[in-house]
Amino acid sequence: MCLTCRSAPALVLIRLIYLFLVRVPGWPAQQGHMLAASPAAAATPGPQPGVTPSAARAGSTVYAAYTGTDQHVYLRDVTRPAQPAAGLGGRLIGGPGLAAAPPGLLGAAEPLTVFGRGTDNALWYRQGHLPLAPEGPWRSLGGRLTSGVTATSEDRGKTCVFALGTDNHIWMRSGFFPALAPWTRL
Repeated sequence: MCLTCRSAPALVLIRLIYLFLVRVPGWPAQQGHMLAASPAAAATPGPQPGVTPSAARAGSTVYAAYTGTDQHVYLRDVTRPAQPAAGLGGRLIGGPGLAAAPPGLLGAAEPLTVFGRGTDNALWYRQGHLPLAPEGPWRSLGGRLTSGVTATSEDRGKTCVFALGTDNHIWMRSGFFPALAPWTRL
């Protein structure tokens, strides 16, 4: 197992994302036990019901990525709730995984990589630089996934991506992006 890729504050980030998606103006508003979209949310599709969002911290900023109801990926700066979500395109099955390299590690730009299970069940990614500047097209990393993905980057810049394979086991690709090692069964 990739112990250097453990993300201790993951639960805190998931709670932050939940609170952000439920309580920020322009996002779904809580009404009893149901979520209903507010009028301001009409311009950008909201999160797909039942699909887990992901988060990554870059410096003092937390970014949340989610798959919209149109299956495209959207990215938000959680620290700037009034800023609209950036559409990253793609067509995912399930939620995206998000990994951000530590500030200053790769120069002035802070790379952010969004991973996801494409409609062909392979692992796909799109990379960009912060703040919210997606670059280049979506690219396939192969594999046969049966779940959404999760991703993380550790302090030295090593990226780990995890998903379930067709054998119902957890599989991982890790390395210093974009040079990820082949799939490894955990």
